[in-house]
Amino acid sequence: MKRYFVIAGLLFLALTINIAWTGKAPWLGFWGLTATFVFGTLFTGVGMCIGEWFRRFTHPDWISTSGAVETFKAKVFWLMGPQAIGALIGFFAFQGFMNNILGYAV
Repeated sequence: MKRYFVIAGLLFLALTINIAWTGKAPWLGFWGLTATFVFGTLFTGVGMCIGEWFRRFTHPDWISTSGAVETFKAKVFWLMGPQAIGALIGFFAFQGFMNNILGYAV
């Protein structure tokens, strides 16, 4: 499960560096950028872990499809779909936390 936090940390490190160097959010300042990195990694990583737990609980034992393309789509979805959905929900939670609790508009 720690790999999801590493992935989220790398994504938010890139996002934080991009925001800092391009000057797209000068109102954030140092603490806003630090909060973006820390809480973005935390919320998105937790969302990915919840998606993984959901995938493990609901993953079907066998998939019945009518062709190779449908089989490929189903295998790709069950490989990373729930984690991506969890990451998206975690990102939305991060946005709400930053806006409503900390008062930063990221």
